[in-house]
Amino acid sequence: MSNKTILHIISQLGMGGAERQLYLLLKGLRSQYDFIVVSYDKERLDYMDAIQSLGVQVIVILKGPGLIGRLRFLKELRNLIRTIAPDIVHTWLSSANFWGRIACLLSKKKRRIIASVRNVGEMDKKILETLADRLLAKKTDVIIANTFAARNYMLSYKIPEKKIRVIHNGIDPKSYDFSATKGEIRKQLSIPQDKVLIGTVGRMMPQKNHFMFVEVAREILRKRNDVHFVLVGDGELRQNIEALISKYGLCEMFTLTGQRDDIPQLLRAFDIFILTSLWEGLPNVIMEAMCARLPVVATDVGGVSELISPGENGFLVPPNDINSMVRDINKLIDSAKLRSDFGLSGRSKIERQFSLKNTYDLYSSIYDEL
Repeated sequence: MSNKTILHIISQLGMGGAERQLYLLLKGLRSQYDFIVVSYDKERLDYMDAIQSLGVQVIVILKGPGLIGRLRFLKELRNLIRTIAPDIVHTWLSSANFWGRIACLLSKKKRRIIASVRNVGEMDKKILETLADRLLAKKTDVIIANTFAARNYMLSYKIPEKKIRVIHNGIDPKSYDFSATKGEIRKQLSIPQDKVLIGTVGRMMPQKNHFMFVEVAREILRKRNDVHFVLVGDGELRQNIEALISKYGLCEMFTLTGQRDDIPQLLRAFDIFILTSLWEGLPNVIMEAMCARLPVVATDVGGVSELISPGENGFLVPPNDINSMVRDINKLIDSAKLRSDFGLSGRSKIERQFSLKNTYDLYSSIYDEL
């Protein structure tokens, strides 16, 4: 009996959390299913080579501007689905959930459809978008949420509960264990050895709210000089963030690494990880920090509270609450023992609840069921 063919449709293959989870899913299950990936942003294909190295075909098509461009794109996507004739069409994130499901329905032959919802923020839809989502949900076999927060949000606008499954992101904690010391990595980055290093990782875009990170740093540095801050990532707001750091006279207290592909190693240099996002799904980057045995201070958005248990492996604060974040970071700066205890607790939670094997098993059960 031949493997099922599963067509994954995702708007882009940049360095985001959904893209990483797709890559890990393909890597873990490629021997059980015949996977094909379709994407339609030619400017963001960071994961393309990695996916192709797994032996998975990646097809990139153009989504043109305006009504005519979108209709041509929809027709091409529909024709592609007809040609590939997959057993299952699996769409990722709001754009592909919309276009991919419509194209699949227009292909006319009955196919199983899975949609994946990741960020709770993407659920804040306008009336017409909500109506479209409800209508498409009727023709969707399964909707996978990566947090209970996303599940509850969908339920609030009448997506049928029986169609929603929660599958948390998975991660391999052993891939975050390295022989290199904290001092060695800091030396490579020209970061002071005697400072408490506070950092974050993420694309410099509105969602991640790096401006709050800079404001928090400014407040902490008003009263102490035993800390250093690091921003790992790049993006559309980098120049604005650099300008704010310069305006506050904090350049010597900051290191900006740009985009890196060695995050597990870099996290070894950190003492405290913080996340200032305005919205999230289940942030892979917090899971990475937990794997690296780091205490976490994060905004309480999306599914972050499904990872962080306040007082056990980190602290949660309301979005944009600079004072609360400063207070909790200072607690961690002042206590190496608290940092260590939180870090060990976070690593243990990952090992118990967020293994890749569990994620693979849950996806396989859905693919086999359909």
